[in-house]
Amino acid sequence: FEGKRPSLHPTKLAAAPTPFSPGVITDRKGRVTFYTSGTSGQGVTIEKTLAQLERESAALESLWGPSLAETLIVSTVTHQHIYGFLFRFLWPLLAGRPFHADALPLLQDLAPSFNSLGPCALVSCPAHLRRLPDLSELATCRPALTKVFSSGGPLGQSTALRLEADLGHAPIEIFGSTETGGVAHRTRSTKTPDPPWTLLPEVRIAVREDDQGISVCSPFAGGAQWMDMNDQVERIDDTHFKLLGRIDRVVKIEQKRVALDQMEGHLIHSHLVADAGLALLDESGHRDLMGAAICLSEDGRALLASTDRKAIVLTLKSLLADYYEQVTLPRKWIFVDALPRNPQGKLPAQALEQLFKASRPWKPDVLETQVDGNQAHIQARVPADLRYFDGHFDEIAIVPGVAQLHWALSFSERCFGLTPDITQMEAIKYHSLMMPNETFELDLIWNAEQGKLTFSFYSDSKKYSSGRFLLQS
Repeated sequence: FEGKRPSLHPTKLAAAPTPFSPGVITDRKGRVTFYTSGTSGQGVTIEKTLAQLERESAALESLWGPSLAETLIVSTVTHQHIYGFLFRFLWPLLAGRPFHADALPLLQDLAPSFNSLGPCALVSCPAHLRRLPDLSELATCRPALTKVFSSGGPLGQSTALRLEADLGHAPIEIFGSTETGGVAHRTRSTKTPDPPWTLLPEVRIAVREDDQGISVCSPFAGGAQWMDMNDQVERIDDTHFKLLGRIDRVVKIEQKRVALDQMEGHLIHSHLVADAGLALLDESGHRDLMGAAICLSEDGRALLASTDRKAIVLTLKSLLADYYEQVTLPRKWIFVDALPRNPQGKLPAQALEQLFKASRPWKPDVLETQVDGNQAHIQARVPADLRYFDGHFDEIAIVPGVAQLHWALSFSERCFGLTPDITQMEAIKYHSLMMPNETFELDLIWNAEQGKLTFSFYSDSKKYSSGRFLLQS
């Protein structure tokens, strides 16, 4: 197939598709090298033999091949990782099934093309599938889009059920890793919204006693060698299990263990949330501070427009309180348009931490503002994660004096409509240190005739700073 966005143009195959026949690959010792980083950001090189990849393709064909007859494979993921390599390239190639050569990230442009192409199967990942239900044209794809595969990370229950409602069938989720290859699959539906995972053919698992982690023995990877994974499971029987979360994402909050994967799952199940990422933050010495980065759903965005972020935070905290103790709940909440997931749909820890750092405030939290002519009174609180604390100082966090000057000028612009073009500063004095979480008062007096702005920062117990600005008239 030759692709030309936003439409696809099929060409005739050189020969009719042939049934999948193991042993087509003659170079049994040939190898393919994959590079994976997972959630840690540390690169790992994984080698697979062509024989292993062919065997895994045969297993996939045995499960879903009969339902994919004369089906075109299209994909939003690249061939550069093992899931994309197998599902969008090698498996259809060995089965003689047509596939589109390019990754197709602009689904909103391609949705109208599906019906003209005939039966299609979509190979995608949670990061891309989360956006699919928002496409108004998705329901029109129902006759043509006969199957959807998802892998690379956990797919939210709400996304799976919405896709089922729009397309008439839910995505098939694949669980595995670059090291182990595919391990198991499941399909959520309205009737079974949280089914167990079913092992792929020839794959065996064991549950480690020390950490409840899963170990895998698979012909798609190490053969008779057992490989440990960083995922905790609850085994149901010889072929079924439930995922409990990643071992490396279990943290301690106030000496209590919290599985970040599970808490993220509870958030994503909310109709207000499209995606969620949790991280343990180290801000101003608060090492037990949990941060939640939330990408709101359509319902969440509508609620935010009609109320405020505090109401949404309280709603989500109330949801989590059914499962967790109050002291373990996230204390820092940020709302973003999208989480920094990589092309494989994973959320690297470093990228998530940078998202929280970038969201840290430069200004105080305003509690009350009163303006009476040429006078203004502001009550505010110093955020514990104020950006000005970086390097000021390592031993103790202090609001810099220059930051207080900047705040005074910013509030004068807001309250009096002044342009803070300073020509001179007078009687600038610093009396006491301003610290994190302290509540302060700020008085501003604007003398238009003299072009002078007088400011004073203080609280009930101390005075912080005061002075005057001479502004350009």
